[in-house]
Amino acid sequence: MDLSFSDLNYNSVETLPGYEARAAFTVNSSSVFREDVDIVPTVVDDTLSYIPWGGDNQMPFDLLALVEKNETLATCQCFNAEVCYGSGLQYCVAEASAAVKSQVEDFLLDNDLAAYFLGICQDFKHFGFAVSVLILNEDGSRIVRLLRKEVCYCRFTPADKHGRISKILYANWRKAISSRSDIKDIDLLDTSAPWQDLQERLTKKSKVRKFDIVSRIPTVDSTYYPIPYYAALFRGKWYNIKQLIGIAKEAKLRNSAPIKYHIEVGAKY
Repeated sequence: MDLSFSDLNYNSVETLPGYEARAAFTVNSSSVFREDVDIVPTVVDDTLSYIPWGGDNQMPFDLLALVEKNETLATCQCFNAEVCYGSGLQYCVAEASAAVKSQVEDFLLDNDLAAYFLGICQDFKHFGFAVSVLILNEDGSRIVRLLRKEVCYCRFTPADKHGRISKILYANWRKAISSRSDIKDIDLLDTSAPWQDLQERLTKKSKVRKFDIVSRIPTVDSTYYPIPYYAALFRGKWYNIKQLIGIAKEAKLRNSAPIKYHIEVGAKY
């Protein structure tokens, strides 16, 4: 069957359509960091805009693709997240009253803290920050739900003149966003003092009952989206060199690895 260039796997050794030749395709991993250019807000409509994550707004997905292509890096990232998780979130109600114990148990029935915390650890280790959603009850006196928002699907709105970011937009940024209905916007609490900000909002009789909280790992250079600590691996050459080793061995096996000897060993040897 004849193949076109669109059918080629551009991270492997492929036969070129129409040519008696094979070519090894590689991807420059450092090109994923397109934040080196000035990033301007992307306008959704007259009242909503967001800061793209990377030049084409696809940086988190490009990073995940690079991690998944390296079995060592992917395993290490999983291990790092598990170490961050440790024994998980622990709670103790031994000295609490019966009423408090009942409230804690009811909260745990409605919230999967193990899955929440492990997801937060994954976001920390992959992207350097995590987003949590607090949902209050109707009168705003109690937190009833605690959820994780996958940060690769989160985008920040532009900060105001005081450096304050008011909202986080949650959407499937892998595809083109055609309208505001494709985006869910959630109020973001002050990143430096979220608890105080929440109290002030409730004191002012705010009707909002859903808020985002951003937790960051401190980095030496962080504006809207921090660059993860392992980014140096992609900016350097060794990631590409390791990929080339596998491609070169694949080409060797496919094209010029004749079997010169056939050795049979007895089962009783």
